[in-house]
Amino acid sequence: MVKKNKFLILRAHHLLCLQGFQGYGYDEPFTKNLSKIHKIFLKSKKLKLIFSNDLICKHCPFSTKANTKCFKKNSNVKYFDLKVIKILSLKPQTILSLSKVLQKVELKRRKLITLCKNCEWKSICLWFIKGTPSNAHSKI
Repeated sequence: MVKKNKFLILRAHHLLCLQGFQGYGYDEPFTKNLSKIHKIFLKSKKLKLIFSNDLICKHCPFSTKANTKCFKKNSNVKYFDLKVIKILSLKPQTILSLSKVLQKVELKRRKLITLCKNCEWKSICLWFIKGTPSNAHSKI
């Protein structure tokens, strides 16, 4: 996953999800896996953002067994990945400094948060809640 002098490979929109993660998930295998990746994320120095399934997807109940595609209804994950990359003005498949990427995320929070408006996790996502004005949260 991540070795010394290596990097964490993440589906681009998972960059947002990991910042709000607090131990919830679709099922136990998914949540355990996400917890492990979250710990690695917090210690990571570098990452590479991609547009395909990553290690988080590997235990997702909506992923194919070969972890090649997402079958979640009404969700276009590739669209979210592309929007995250575009909003942050990043080049996909490039190894990036995690701290610099997170600075960009904070600077572009208002635009990024619009991607999460229909997310089923937004009511408990710490990243979403932090970036949403308290009077607007109940309307979302």
